[in-house]
Amino acid sequence: MLSLLGDLSQAEKSAESEESFEHKTIPCLRRDSLRHLREIWLSGWLTLHLRIAIISPMLSETDIKKFEAQLLKDEARLEEEIVRLEAPTDFGDETDHGEEESDEDEELENNSGAASALKNRLADIQTALAKIPAKKYGICDNCGKAIDKEVLKVAPESRLCQSCKKKV
Repeated sequence: MLSLLGDLSQAEKSAESEESFEHKTIPCLRRDSLRHLREIWLSGWLTLHLRIAIISPMLSETDIKKFEAQLLKDEARLEEEIVRLEAPTDFGDETDHGEEESDEDEELENNSGAASALKNRLADIQTALAKIPAKKYGICDNCGKAIDKEVLKVAPESRLCQSCKKKV
C-alpha cells in the first residue's frame, strides 16, 4: 500500500507538470481521479477490489459482452458434445459378438476420456461466466493482475495471466 501512495504522489506531480506518467505506471487514472483515489487511500477505505479495478487495465463493457457471448456459445456446444460422447454406442445387431462388444467397449473408453476433458473445460467456462457479474472476469486467480486481452481472445475461459501460467 505504501508504494501505491508513493506512485500516486509521483503521478500527481507528473500530471501537474504535464508529463505522461499516467501512461507509464497507472494508465487508466486521470489527474482528478488521482486526487480522489489518494483521499480514499488516506481514509483507509481502499479495498483490494478497487485497487485492482483502477490500477489494472480493464476490459471495456463491449469486450466483456463479446467474451460472454463466446463463452455462452462454447458452453452450449460443449454440453451437446458431452451428451453425444456419453451416449451409449451400439453398432447395430442385438446379438453382439465378442469382437463387436470389444469395439463398443473401446469406443466407450475413448469417449469417456474425451468427455472428461470437455467437462473440465466446461467447468472453466462456467467459472468465467460466474465472474462476469462479480466484475472479476479477466483478473488472474493467482496474482490479481489483468489477463491480457489477446489471451482471452484465444481462450476466454482463462483463469491465469501469462506469467502465472508459466509458473504452473
